[in-house]
Amino acid sequence: SEDVNGYLQGVLHTHLRNPPTFLVNAKAEGKLRVKVRAVSMGGARLEYRVDGGTTQTEDLPDRDGKNDGNAPEYDKVLTFPIPAGRHRLTLDNVGADWAVVSWLEFVGAFAD
Repeated sequence: SEDVNGYLQGVLHTHLRNPPTFLVNAKAEGKLRVKVRAVSMGGARLEYRVDGGTTQTEDLPDRDGKNDGNAPEYDKVLTFPIPAGRHRLTLDNVGADWAVVSWLEFVGAFAD
């Protein structure tokens, strides 16, 4: 897994938004696993896109009433499917405010 410890900004701070995007060539179906640690008091909504089309959405409402990115509010691993072949994958937060992503992991076999 890759340690990122990053804030995935929502629509509140448009100037800070930079949704992670990956170009993959999957030999067979795979998975993108994402660990979400916490969200802002405004909550977050993650959209997973394959080649520009949304294939999965995860609503992450505020649970603890804190704006603490280090709090173990969720500590939840979300799993998104990666289809076989060459694809552009994007993880975007279209919710009100930030979510903290602890790590991302690609599961499967990938070609150059």
